[in-house]
Amino acid sequence: MPDYCLELYLAGGSQAALEEAAGRARAAAESFGARGGSVRYLRSTYLPEDETCLHFFTAASGEDVAEAARQAGLTGNRITRSIEADQPSRRVHELRRAPTERRVP
Repeated sequence: MPDYCLELYLAGGSQAALEEAAGRARAAAESFGARGGSVRYLRSTYLPEDETCLHFFTAASGEDVAEAARQAGLTGNRITRSIEADQPSRRVHELRRAPTERRVP
């Protein structure tokens, strides 16, 4: 399954705010999976200078990530495909098969 990044704004974020948002993302992915969905939480990263929080997931589709994000109350700006450096050949092949961006309402 491909990886996705949910990007959202986190004004004045802190370690505590990041951990809270990451916990909601993790819980939403677990809940979505328990109902037969295909979303797995990977990690979250906060970019303080940009006030941007990035949540990474593995999922069957960007739509599944968007649904899990809505359930977690994570209203992001966009969801994009992501590629990890540890397995570039597999990730590049997957990237060619799927759309690259989806806006989250």
